[in-house]
Amino acid sequence: RIKLWHEGIGWYTNNLLGSGAGNEEHVYRNLHSTNLEAHNTFVSALIQTNIFGFIMLLMVFILIFKKILLLPKGNYKFSVNIVFIFFFLQCIKGSFIQTRLFWIQLIIILGMIEMYFISQTDHGKI
Repeated sequence: RIKLWHEGIGWYTNNLLGSGAGNEEHVYRNLHSTNLEAHNTFVSALIQTNIFGFIMLLMVFILIFKKILLLPKGNYKFSVNIVFIFFFLQCIKGSFIQTRLFWIQLIIILGMIEMYFISQTDHGKI
């Protein structure tokens, strides 16, 4: 996998505009790789959507992490952390930004966080 990440980042350094969404397979075919993806969502975002898409993806992770920090300690925060860690590890090991699996997990995490804050405003705690 690390070789694939290195190849993808190397390709990007020579093609700063990126390949365009959904064209990662063509990049790896042109690199004569036996694999057709980077097996890393962050490298895939860089290859496909250039530095701007990569930064936006990184910002989503940072914003989710900041929201998780605002949750009080307890079982709920632990649950959200487990789901977030699972999601992050999935992004490290797979290129799935264009699949439902990525977006469903993202929505579940954001939904869990927002449900907590909505429940607190309903009870006048925030």
